[in-house]
Amino acid sequence: TRRYSHPMADARTSKSRSLPRSTDPEALVLAESLVLPASRLRRIVKDITAIGSCDLGFRVPGTPEDRATAEYVVDALKAAGLDDCGVERVRVDGWRLRGASVALHGGRTFEASAMGGTPGTGGKGVTAELVDVRRGDRRALRRLDVSGRIALVDWEVLAYHPRLAGLELGLRGARGLIVNCPPGGPYYQAPDALGTFHSQWHDGMPPFVMIRKEDAARIRTALARGPQTVTLTLDATLRRDATGFNSIGYLGSGDPRRPIVIGAHHDCWNRGAWDNTTGVASLIVIAEALQQAGIEPRHRLAFSSRTGEEYGMVGSDFDWCVGAWEQIARTHPEWGANAPFHLCLEASGNPRMRTILLTPPELARWSRAACRTAEAKGWLTTGWYSDVPSVGTEQWPFMIRGVPGVTAFNWETWFSKAEYHTTFDTISRLDFDHLARMTRFFAYMLLMADRDPDGILDHRARSADVVRATRDCGVPTAALERAAAGHAKRRGRAAWTTIGRELCASNAGGDTCYPHTQLAHDLKHLTAARTALAAGESRRAARQLAKVGANFAAPYMSRDAFARHHARRAEDMRGPHWIGASHLPATPDLWEEIAALQGDPDARAPGAWIDRSIARHITSTRAGLNRAVTRMTRALEKA
Repeated sequence: TRRYSHPMADARTSKSRSLPRSTDPEALVLAESLVLPASRLRRIVKDITAIGSCDLGFRVPGTPEDRATAEYVVDALKAAGLDDCGVERVRVDGWRLRGASVALHGGRTFEASAMGGTPGTGGKGVTAELVDVRRGDRRALRRLDVSGRIALVDWEVLAYHPRLAGLELGLRGARGLIVNCPPGGPYYQAPDALGTFHSQWHDGMPPFVMIRKEDAARIRTALARGPQTVTLTLDATLRRDATGFNSIGYLGSGDPRRPIVIGAHHDCWNRGAWDNTTGVASLIVIAEALQQAGIEPRHRLAFSSRTGEEYGMVGSDFDWCVGAWEQIARTHPEWGANAPFHLCLEASGNPRMRTILLTPPELARWSRAACRTAEAKGWLTTGWYSDVPSVGTEQWPFMIRGVPGVTAFNWETWFSKAEYHTTFDTISRLDFDHLARMTRFFAYMLLMADRDPDGILDHRARSADVVRATRDCGVPTAALERAAAGHAKRRGRAAWTTIGRELCASNAGGDTCYPHTQLAHDLKHLTAARTALAAGESRRAARQLAKVGANFAAPYMSRDAFARHHARRAEDMRGPHWIGASHLPATPDLWEEIAALQGDPDARAPGAWIDRSIARHITSTRAGLNRAVTRMTRALEKA
């Protein structure tokens, strides 16, 4: 064994195409030399997807399946010869699904699924008269009596999630929900797709299950013939303050406080072959290949599969990425300021989708160069593109604790609407030769990062991005621009810690941004609402107010339901979870103003109070925006 060396290191790289100038020749030769068998990847995916709590599959945090998966990964890493392999316990709210169904009395029984964190019904289920509420918003419910009944609900628009419909219906006395995504809905549009997600459960909601849109149409046909009684059964156990399981194993003799971290989540909905057993398989095979090749990395490499990416806590609008957050915030807090790089491996091996890399500005140029090299070598045969980081991957908890990194996976918008998080996530949909090529690309990125983690960071890109993002934001930014110009001269990993912790933020819709972004957005739409109100355009003013903060749900909900939802989001922002570290600002509850402008009979009568209210929010939002820009300026100076 030689430190970052290999017998082939002096060989010339093959040239299937002309390689980019930025190609790292040594890392490329090493990546090409690794043995990454498609058959081994298939074996791992087959083994792990056989683990499940019910016929549909499901490996969810805080369950025997969670522990069995973590132990499988640990055993594989031990067998490969890695050091200090073991299972790390983390705090989660455990949820275990054993089955779900909807039965029409005297008729068919329909297979159902459920969203993570939804409490069960007990063995006998819930039996009641069925009522069709369509979208189930406050307008649809105005003339419907749902008390004591089970509601058939359409998840038609992304903004009105089943948790919100469930809260609304629960406050009106409904005993259960049967939810589907009808044609044109945000998810599960493939024929006969049975889907699931994290529930973001609200106290006060009745139990709810998910069914196929085709089965919802069949139930409506039965309803057209006359009243129907149904039994909704959800065999699921919710355990608060349970124990979840991450796996870990180390390769190399570098500083144990400064490892490069390679991570993939092992929890899943359904069988989860693509999402994310493929990421776990790539992680294991890369570890095996590096050890087999006798490569001694310059940094210690920490290979870890993690729980709770899909769901991990109950009673929050931000109930995902729990295992990664627990790892970086509590199990290994020293990584935040010290780990040079984090490679997050997500769902891969699907031959119908391009490879996407999610990168912060500092790593965008480097990542694109790596993709061009991989494309020239024939590893990214379905194409590639890049985008900004997402709060929906485990890259995010690491970033906001100070660790720079990249997420890589297959992704297309059409897929997210058709098959994402459905029963179609099976091994039959994968191409393991394609997965092996992608795994080689992942190894190449890892080897490059190990060689020079300081050199791959481009602080000039961050400087330019901050200036672009704050231009015309509504408050003065001259001091911030000067700080950004100074930051452009920074070099190395150390400067990134403050950037991750102080400048990486989330907005109310769950998109990544800067700490000022939501406030600038709110100021713009509050001002537009006041202008529309002055012109007598009440409906346009209401639409502008619905774009402020989390008020996108206000037009669908009653006053009480929205107040509860808004209060919980405010609690999330103050909590110890990753969203509390994502600089999401408090935003106003504008239900009364929106409802009044829409002429809702339950709202306060319109009047001059609306203009006074908007004016107050403009003043407070502008003050908050000034404070955010000042904090960003100080962060750039500190970094």
